[in-house]
Amino acid sequence: NSAGRKAMATFMRLPRDLVLGLLLCVGCWFALGMNPSATGVALAVFSVVLVGVQTYSFHMRRTRAGARIATRAILEALPDAVLVIRATGEIAFQKDVMAPGKPLIPALSSDDNTLLAELVAFARAVAAGEPSQTRTLTLADDHVLECRASLFQPDEVLVIARDITEAHIDDARIRYLATHDQLTGLLNRSS
Repeated sequence: NSAGRKAMATFMRLPRDLVLGLLLCVGCWFALGMNPSATGVALAVFSVVLVGVQTYSFHMRRTRAGARIATRAILEALPDAVLVIRATGEIAFQKDVMAPGKPLIPALSSDDNTLLAELVAFARAVAAGEPSQTRTLTLADDHVLECRASLFQPDEVLVIARDITEAHIDDARIRYLATHDQLTGLLNRSS
């Protein structure tokens, strides 16, 4: 009895088109048992094929929906700014955090959209078949971004932007210390 209730609950959660297909299938097979004919056999076989196609379609929709949810959760969990750019240049997804309190898209588009256009061109090149790449962009406020792009879908490119300003400043400081005297600030002999 509880198995029957479980089966009915599962049946009621199915999409309407799949339920109608199953009822059609049962009706055709029942009618075939009552009055066997060539037309009845054809309808019964067709109903089985129809239910099979509907079941496959239902399964694929559920699988794709689950994959989209998982992908979105992964992208949201990344500590970097994330963009999914379509081959048309449209931004399909964005997690707009570059640094605490500093959104990425306004920072990119504040310079007359030049940097945003450069990033879209970068994404289009990857979508056109170029291998995954890394580019460094310098914003108008001297923030330095490391942008990595790779193909995400056939017509979409995933771009992950990381603020590397601190590392860039540290590298410049190390280069300066390697070539200048710490006390006087003058060039040393090695340079």
